[in-house]
Amino acid sequence: MKTNTNTMSFVVADGTTVIMAYQKECPYADPIEDQGSQVSCMAYMVDVNGKKGPNRVGKDIQLSSGVAFSTCDNPIGDMCFSTDFQPTAIDTCSDTTWDDNLTANSYCSTNYWAGAIKACKDKGMELPTRAQLALLASNLYVDSSGNEVEIAYNEDKSNLKVKDEYKDNPPLTLGYNYWSSEEANANNAYGRYFYTSATNGTDYYWDYKRNSRRRAICVSN
Repeated sequence: MKTNTNTMSFVVADGTTVIMAYQKECPYADPIEDQGSQVSCMAYMVDVNGKKGPNRVGKDIQLSSGVAFSTCDNPIGDMCFSTDFQPTAIDTCSDTTWDDNLTANSYCSTNYWAGAIKACKDKGMELPTRAQLALLASNLYVDSSGNEVEIAYNEDKSNLKVKDEYKDNPPLTLGYNYWSSEEANANNAYGRYFYTSATNGTDYYWDYKRNSRRRAICVSN
């Protein structure tokens, strides 16, 4: 195996620092010579917030060794989230592809929850579970003293602060309720509120699937 490597680094406009190491001559990256062998011709390290802390792998530093790059809008902990969005309603009264409750859902003609599911599928991602939304919250906030918090899927937490690394660029728009992939019944689905200093996710935080005010965020599973 050749070890004639080279390195380069650069900083993008948002402050993200990238350091790359690669083999100058790597036959496995050549589409003609490639015989299906899987070796790492390239490795990289990405620090998503540059000089800011905590400078820890799995937090703001991402590592990879492989031929191809993967992209992630919002690397939070060990998960990759999309940017958040306002879903478009889908008529699921007859098309049950995204919600199979038929007319048992009284609001199936304007089903925003189903629209969120479809939008995530179109991205090659999934609408997060309640547990994944709680994990997002656990990675987003610290308590009033700056200590890490663990938030359960159906738990409310107050007196929180957004972590310093997300203060100027939070991974989702705060002040909104976000859909989860889990239904409460034919008419309703669960979600989680994300505020500046609190997050709510108790079992009664479900809402009509016709609610156009809820936002959505997708996760790679």
